Amino acid sequence: LVPGASVEDEARDVAAGIRAIRAQATRLGFDPERILLMGHSAGAHLAALISSDAQWLGADLGAIKGTLLLDGAGYDVPRQMRDAPFLAQRLYVPAFGTDVARQTALSPITYAAAPNVPDWLIVYSTQRHDSPGQARGLGEALTRAHTAVTYAPIDASHGDINRQFGTE
Repeated sequence: LVPGASVEDEARDVAAGIRAIRAQATRLGFDPERILLMGHSAGAHLAALISSDAQWLGADLGAIKGTLLLDGAGYDVPRQMRDAPFLAQRLYVPAFGTDVARQTALSPITYAAAPNVPDWLIVYSTQRHDSPGQARGLGEALTRAHTAVTYAPIDASHGDINRQFGTE
């Protein structure tokens, strides 16, 4: 985790994990061509980045059939840095630094034009000021690329979305 590993290292790890489980699909008993990628918070950022920027998975990107994002807010990192300065200093500067070019390169919205995963569910907390705008911004960019996007605004805290997902 940051700062011991960079966001780029984390994205490489996720991509390597996807390749590894695909290689073991028969033994594990699943279809390697039908994967759903899901993440919460920083994990949502990583899932979105892997699902939109083909540099991480290359041809394996086609195996990801859907992406489920749970209350991320770093889909457009430069915007987040500008709009949430307190949060940015505490969380985003250690992860993304202050170089706008790097922030842009690590922003899933940058790659929304395609190729990307064909179907997205973007869950976000209506209780956070930054999550709805970041979710809608990414979703609108994906929609312009003719990608299927469903939004799921939830009146729950960031932590509650993580703790309660799948319990009802």
